[in-house]
Amino acid sequence: MSKTKIKIWLVSESVLWKSQVYVVDYVENFFAKEAVTVEWRFIPWVNLWGELVSAFKSKNPPDIFEIGSSWIRTFAELNFLSPINYDFRRDIIADWINEISIVRNEKVAIPWYLDLSLLIGRRDILNQYGINIDNFTFDTFLSTCEIIGKNFLPLGFSFVSIPSLLHNFISFFWANGWDFPDFSKGKVNIFTDKRFIDTLLYISKLWHVSKMPKTIALTDYFLIQEAFFRENGFAFFITHWLPNFINIFELDKDEKFKIFEFPYGKAGNFQWSGGSYLAISSMSKKKEICYEVIKYFISDDFLTQKLKREGKFSPYLSIYEKKENEKIKTLIQNSKSYPSNPLWFSIEKMLYKGLSEILWCLLDFPEINEEVLKIASKWDRKLNKLIDIKWGIL
Repeated sequence: MSKTKIKIWLVSESVLWKSQVYVVDYVENFFAKEAVTVEWRFIPWVNLWGELVSAFKSKNPPDIFEIGSSWIRTFAELNFLSPINYDFRRDIIADWINEISIVRNEKVAIPWYLDLSLLIGRRDILNQYGINIDNFTFDTFLSTCEIIGKNFLPLGFSFVSIPSLLHNFISFFWANGWDFPDFSKGKVNIFTDKRFIDTLLYISKLWHVSKMPKTIALTDYFLIQEAFFRENGFAFFITHWLPNFINIFELDKDEKFKIFEFPYGKAGNFQWSGGSYLAISSMSKKKEICYEVIKYFISDDFLTQKLKREGKFSPYLSIYEKKENEKIKTLIQNSKSYPSNPLWFSIEKMLYKGLSEILWCLLDFPEINEEVLKIASKWDRKLNKLIDIKWGIL
């Protein structure tokens, strides 16, 4: 009997050999007695957008593919996503996770796992300084970093222009009362917004009290992460991705590390979260088989193993039933994500590039000067030019 072949494209992570082997084994064991085979591709995040667009242009896309939460609206506008007429799971942990997956009243993607920005501290270093606090305000976090900075590097981060710069620091902007404007209403002022500028100044002050050598501002984000987790390099670190030797659900019980909420500002405090979703190609003629595969991909059994291997979070409540998972659940429920906009892929690039350039300008002196305001105005002009063009996404 001939077998039906489906194509599945997923993201390859830095722990790719562990995740890929598990994913392939899991699904192929499921289909062992079925008349189905899978053609796999594992693609890095940085290449996935281009590979998917090329595949659809050549009319040869995968049947099932993974996409980021901020890509859904764009791919839906391009008619790449099939409406999903199947009721998978309803135990979504936060409303935004489901809202992002619905475009023009149709569900077009299924939540798979979440990234979550975390402020993590080193218990041993904090204890040395007699710092016993569960929640920080902007002021107390700055003063804590200043105290530690007299003898140790308090907060490790760089200004390298990558998406992680935005993911890791957007929570400070939200907490300070800034939020994304409605891009559909025309001209926007983001970089020149006073609350945005004030938050940039605060981040710059964190850098200066941390007294890090300038070379760290150029350092790859993942090298700084390694220095924090493996080499005792810093007292605090902000990340949205944990190395696979860290157990997410036991992190806050760890003798060495402690999870903090992000510092409270004028508007409260928030975590940034984004996610990975599974979608079915609008060109696929094998939707029923795709539904069966996705059903297994989002099962608690599969997700529990995947999360252990990749340091991700489940978007489904059942994973968090144990008391020790309560803190992570609370952080996710207090999370926010980026606006759903078909131009987001380009908007995001401008945001982290502009953020990087301004922080570089503040590297020597944490003051808002004429040069900083010129750079801010330049990036607002670029954003508005993009919005006027309407489609600068490919």
